[in-house]
Amino acid sequence: MSVNEIVIKIIAEEADQERRLLLEQAQDQAKGIVSEAQEEVDSSVHSNTPIFDQRGAVARARLIRQAEFEAQTKNADEKQKIVQAFLEKTSTELKAVASKSEYKAFLKQLIQEALKLIDVPIKVHVRSVDVVLTEQVLVDLGRSDLGVVGDQKGWGGVRLESLDGTISLDNSLESRFYKALEVFKEEIGKDLFA
Repeated sequence: MSVNEIVIKIIAEEADQERRLLLEQAQDQAKGIVSEAQEEVDSSVHSNTPIFDQRGAVARARLIRQAEFEAQTKNADEKQKIVQAFLEKTSTELKAVASKSEYKAFLKQLIQEALKLIDVPIKVHVRSVDVVLTEQVLVDLGRSDLGVVGDQKGWGGVRLESLDGTISLDNSLESRFYKALEVFKEEIGKDLFA
């Protein structure tokens, strides 16, 4: 499963359920705030004289605007929580990819994609725990001529670098995650806040 597929899967599975729950809570709270403000104004401003009616209308409008602002702020906070939960769930799933049995195939795919973009002699940088697996993948690809360096941190994946260090291509899981987020930013917004 590619990074893009993981991002899409999580959007589909989690976002709609969380969005509905959090936005329902925020809307209920907003209605309560507006209702309380209206009751407060109604109970505090009752008079037969026009000046008090005007003051009451101004106070009522001010309290309602304040309640609406608080409701909008609450909705924005809830949406931010949804986005944060989505990011945490996606990053958790991507971190777990390196510990699954299909990681070798995934690593192979990342290396193949990166090799297409760099045509000079290169070193392959990976996490130290991935050195042996990467060497196996390179043998499978017929590229055992490439040096493997176990100096990367993070979730997994590869970074290719020319021998002289002038060209570098990051195809790590983190870089793929952030690229996928850029690509799907508009779709994430549609799915979460439609």
